[in-house]
Amino acid sequence: MPMDSTKAQRNCLLFMLFCAATVYVVAHWDALTDPYVINDDVRQQVYWMQRWQDPDLFPDDLLTRYAQNYVPWGVQAVYALGSLFMNPVQFSKVVAGILFVVTAGFLFGLVLQFRNERTAAVAVCVSFFFPSFLGKITGGLAQSFGYPLLLAYLFFLARGRLLPAGVVILLAATLNPYIFLLCLATHLIFLGVHYARKAVEGSPFGFSATRGGSVPSPRSSPRGRGGQAGCAPADRGVEGDQLGQQRGLLVSLLPVLAGIALMALKYVFLQPEEFGTLVSWADMADRVEYTAAGRLAILPVPSLLTELVRPWLEFLPFLLSEPIWGWIVAPVLIGMAFAAYRLRDGIVDLRGFGVFGYLMSASLLLHFTSYLVLMRLFIPERYLEYSLNILYCVVLAAVITVLGRRAGLQPVALWCVGLVSVIGALRCYNVGVFDYSEHAPLYRYLGTTPKSTLIAGHPELMDSIPTFARRKAFVTYELSHTWMDRYWGTIKGRTFDLFRAYYAQDPEAIVEFGRKYGIDYLVIREEDFDPKRIERKEIYFEPFGSFIRDRASGRSSFAVLDKRAFPPVFLQDRIRVLKIRKEDNGNHRP
Repeated sequence: MPMDSTKAQRNCLLFMLFCAATVYVVAHWDALTDPYVINDDVRQQVYWMQRWQDPDLFPDDLLTRYAQNYVPWGVQAVYALGSLFMNPVQFSKVVAGILFVVTAGFLFGLVLQFRNERTAAVAVCVSFFFPSFLGKITGGLAQSFGYPLLLAYLFFLARGRLLPAGVVILLAATLNPYIFLLCLATHLIFLGVHYARKAVEGSPFGFSATRGGSVPSPRSSPRGRGGQAGCAPADRGVEGDQLGQQRGLLVSLLPVLAGIALMALKYVFLQPEEFGTLVSWADMADRVEYTAAGRLAILPVPSLLTELVRPWLEFLPFLLSEPIWGWIVAPVLIGMAFAAYRLRDGIVDLRGFGVFGYLMSASLLLHFTSYLVLMRLFIPERYLEYSLNILYCVVLAAVITVLGRRAGLQPVALWCVGLVSVIGALRCYNVGVFDYSEHAPLYRYLGTTPKSTLIAGHPELMDSIPTFARRKAFVTYELSHTWMDRYWGTIKGRTFDLFRAYYAQDPEAIVEFGRKYGIDYLVIREEDFDPKRIERKEIYFEPFGSFIRDRASGRSSFAVLDKRAFPPVFLQDRIRVLKIRKEDNGNHRP
């Protein structure tokens, strides 16, 4: 590759990384400047990591043990390191920013396979308009590593670099289990196709042992580029060379095998018995909590066609989330893609799409497999959403490049890229983050209680208590996961008991509830007792919504609202904190 071309690509890459960082800062300015603006899932996966700065937090807590077990080891390691410098909850915003920029970098590098740096730059700009990229990365959670891991893997695979691709698979095993499976399946398909091809051609391996165990790039010409190996089978005819090739392949497989071992260790051999096992089709049959009325809409499983159009539902300017928009935009884009294909005339090298053949084959295979063994591999959509968003982003970038060149436009002019980045930042403004500062006085008050305090209340309100007050919550909405049978059975029982006491008429029922579970404080949200709210269908997810309506409809008095029986120790903005453990004098004040 000419030096001038290399320098131009490097400068373009640096500029696109700057644009990505700018988009993240602008889009998440509120989160970066306000500690109470965070991703909602941080409240289930990161809150407990504050124990690394204060080991006395969350002692003997079921929810915390479950949350810790739920988070992959690699993510825990990242936050353990970050906790040496800052609060893990706020560090989640730093992790997300870094991952967003890394995603842009690997996307740019992947699309260079099309032999047109303009296409690579356009792909990064296009990604700013797919809210899924920032939305999935926001929070710095396990799912946040999905895009950078998958793009890094594709980047190396597209260049035939098996060893670094295998290292990415190993990293995925510690950071995101379903991305690990997706990369692993893609890897096996890639090796199978090339092994079969070389076997037919009479060369058992035909893999190059150079550059740390690489194979020929699926889209390269026989001459390659810059002296790199092309598609032509290795034909050295020397036994020593073949042995080196075999060793190079075996070395490249070592991190893959290590990743498989780590996955088995984490998710098979070291699974705590207290949480039980994953639910099955039979367990979920005819149970409302696994439908759209429940905690997570698992059943019915969305169709493949729905998954294929889902990425377009939020793409600018299609701001409506109705499925019809996906069906409208799909034929338009197909038409544009067909026109670009007819007009491409060497503007982009379509062999750059070669790696997506392996990826999409693996995605479809895992999509159907995860459907058959539902929840064993989590939910089917996870194996398509990342792949499709990347594919659509790249296709659209190629289309824009071809049609733009044909129209005489320069789509990567600096002013154009800068303008597009600003618009993309505005499109993604506050994507994936929410402001929880409304109840900041409540968090500050509860933060003055002993660190062993156990607090109950409406699960939706309780979500932020462990995060900002750093105290144990009896039940939270975010951690009311339904897919581990024994854990869900416990949470389900707790939730019924909570609402039974929450909406009780007899004060003794509340005292007994506190005594049974060791509850110190009960947080009351007065709006929960509004007759109109009680009658609302969505008062809480099923089966608890129906239970609340049956128990509370038509009542005019509730024990928790009786200030003589339970004088509030905190009262502000229609939020009450009741002291229900009589042995503690409750002298804490805001």
